Amino acid sequence: MGGWQGKASGAATDIFGLQGTDAAEYKAAALRAMQAAGKILEGGKLSAGDEPKYKAMFPRPGDSPAVVKQKVDGMKAFLQDLASSQAKGLKASGYNVPTDMGAAAPSPAADDENQVGDIAQNPDTGEQVRWNGTDWEPVK
Repeated sequence: MGGWQGKASGAATDIFGLQGTDAAEYKAAALRAMQAAGKILEGGKLSAGDEPKYKAMFPRPGDSPAVVKQKVDGMKAFLQDLASSQAKGLKASGYNVPTDMGAAAPSPAADDENQVGDIAQNPDTGEQVRWNGTDWEPVK
């Protein structure tokens, strides 16, 4: 949902309270992710005052693919650093911590982008999706 179409779709969804649109589904999924990440980072449920801060950290309709990648990579790195430092602290306190807990996830090579025909699983719905070159679409 990049570019002006994504921004327009997101704005129309907000203004008219539309449901069942791609923008509405995206915003619902983004809100769940924002709440989950905020719960980890804040140590509990987000307050209303925290929501704007986390909304700015997550991709929004209209963000370019480069901005989306930057935001996602930044959040992943931050959460990985947090998990790693918590694992180190637990280990230093004498807890039996698995050796892979807090280890950095393997990062893809710089040229390892999605290729047309790649298949993945939608984490929200569990359905298989295929990359068509610009977007993920359900596998039929």
